[in-house]
Amino acid sequence: MTTNDLWRPLSERAGATAPALRTSVSGALETQLRHWIYRAITHSPTALDRIALRCDLRESHQCQQHDVAEGTEPPEDWEPELEHFAYCTPAAALPDVIDAWLHLTAPSAPAKTLPVLPNQPVTNMDAFESVLVGLSQLQPRPRLCDELQQLLDDGRSAYTLRSDKAGLRQRVDPTVEAITEAAMASANQDPARGSAAAHLSGPGQPRTRCIRNPDGRTARRSKPSKQQRMQRWSRTTARPPWAP
Repeated sequence: MTTNDLWRPLSERAGATAPALRTSVSGALETQLRHWIYRAITHSPTALDRIALRCDLRESHQCQQHDVAEGTEPPEDWEPELEHFAYCTPAAALPDVIDAWLHLTAPSAPAKTLPVLPNQPVTNMDAFESVLVGLSQLQPRPRLCDELQQLLDDGRSAYTLRSDKAGLRQRVDPTVEAITEAAMASANQDPARGSAAAHLSGPGQPRTRCIRNPDGRTARRSKPSKQQRMQRWSRTTARPPWAP
């Protein structure tokens, strides 16, 4: 995991309270995120319908905000569906929209071999053109991801990009993250203790204690259960005279 050093206003740096990350979308961040969504969907228009379906957004024809006045001609580059999607989506749904876009546009693993259709062999020119198409589709994405990360950092958002940039995740406090990573590394470096994942996945396992054998070797013995302790107590405790 990676963390980013967030800029803090002078008024916060001078105070004693720690900065609070914003789980909601502030007014200033909302405006910038809407502009970012407009640019992102412009580069991948086929994702618009799928994002609207995933996030259960209202269709553009149900919105009257972007209707053209009667008797006026809309501009040539006017796209009502895109404008509705970017500027009429509720502010609380913007993180979900961005997360869906990141997931849908994430590059897939490259294929090891090119598919060959029957009687249609793939030539070098066809392969070269397919590579150019793939590069042209992926080129804007890294720049958009960098812009998005900068917006989230400047807005002190509680959300940040995942390490694979295929979605958003909640930002982790750097101090807590450092302590967690140090504990995991320490547990993994001790083979006798097993992996940290094993300790976390098996909290109900019996505790063990070390005993030393007569030959000097150290062995581990499980702590006796409650039933075993009761059986030992019943064998060592003297019975009263009236007991059968």
